[in-house]
Amino acid sequence: RQAHAHIVAGACFSLGLRYAGTANPRATSAIRERLLDFRRLRNASKSAETTGNTQHDPLALSQRPETPILEMCLCTTAIALSMVMSGTGDLDTLRLLRDLRWNCSAEIRCGSHMALGAAIGLLFLGGGSCTLGTSPRDVAALIIAFFPRFPNTTSDNQYHLQALRHLYVLAVKRREIEAIDVETRQPVFLPIEVAFVKSKKNCKMSAPCILPNIDDVSSLRVSSERYYPVTINLQKTPSIRKLNGNSTTSSSMSYEDYRQHIHTALYVKKKAGHLSYVHDPHA
Repeated sequence: RQAHAHIVAGACFSLGLRYAGTANPRATSAIRERLLDFRRLRNASKSAETTGNTQHDPLALSQRPETPILEMCLCTTAIALSMVMSGTGDLDTLRLLRDLRWNCSAEIRCGSHMALGAAIGLLFLGGGSCTLGTSPRDVAALIIAFFPRFPNTTSDNQYHLQALRHLYVLAVKRREIEAIDVETRQPVFLPIEVAFVKSKKNCKMSAPCILPNIDDVSSLRVSSERYYPVTINLQKTPSIRKLNGNSTTSSSMSYEDYRQHIHTALYVKKKAGHLSYVHDPHA
């Protein structure tokens, strides 16, 4: 039981590192399913301890590990789910994390609340303007920051120095894309299509949003009949700095680092006779 719980939690943590910041639906579904399994095990444990009867609870008899191990695996899986969905503010994930955090029994220690609070924070990273990277340096920082040894008290540094929890900031990337109306100079809601280098299938998104891994994106295109067509080729653009529109960017920043901290302002112009999506969402 203990080995199975650790293996499942470790696999979910690996998926979280591999697909950090991508909002990959298959990885999200796999991790969420295991997180729900751990929640059922914890609820079965609470029910068995309350009633004092485990004869009619097969989960409690065959699969439930000890409470400290169960809590550690549950928190590790919750952090893995938030790493994948970082910066998206996904409501279903938020509801699940809030439900997990609601338990305030005496057996739930400080580390569990810390881990679930960190998971909710990752979900709204940078107020929805940032996400996590997947480069080797980013993965190393995430492993150090979310190492699955959570403290029993606020002063517990026996297995992991708590100051290292802040190293997740080294993996934070700003990949926000925002559509700006050239006439009003105000942000607007706008459907766009994102084309990838290694995939022929385009991804439909609504700006403002967070781009996936910028190295995998080949082009951005406005896919709306209300606005004039605009296409930006990120692979052939000689200087990504033009997309950012920030002339104060340090000249010492490398091209690769700059691509990882891109803030793209997509300037668009509305066609005559059309309303914005705020005033007319369904046309």
